[in-house]
Amino acid sequence: MSQLTLDLPAALVDSLSRRAAHQGRSVAQLVIEQLARSSGDELEAPRAEAASVAEAPRDRETEAWLAADLDGGLPPYDWGDADPLTLGAPVRYVPAGGLVVERAEQSDVSNC
Repeated sequence: MSQLTLDLPAALVDSLSRRAAHQGRSVAQLVIEQLARSSGDELEAPRAEAASVAEAPRDRETEAWLAADLDGGLPPYDWGDADPLTLGAPVRYVPAGGLVVERAEQSDVSNC
């Protein structure tokens, strides 16, 4: 089974809710039945409408970002006299909690 999310107008949802209550069925059942009765053309119509919407014109800033070489190499960061391997604190990823900073002075960890 696939999952599908639909955005329906409030008036349609109200109408379906009243019909569902009257018929002792759920709104989801009514929507599924309506989709089954619909022709492929009816279901494709919103796509055609969306495709006909023109793309907004781009301003200079947008054009500059699109033309920029954002994948190009950057010069190495100047750390000065500091050793970057001695800066900061070690972190690890915990699936249920995200990134956590490990503190050497405590056995406990804290969320970032």
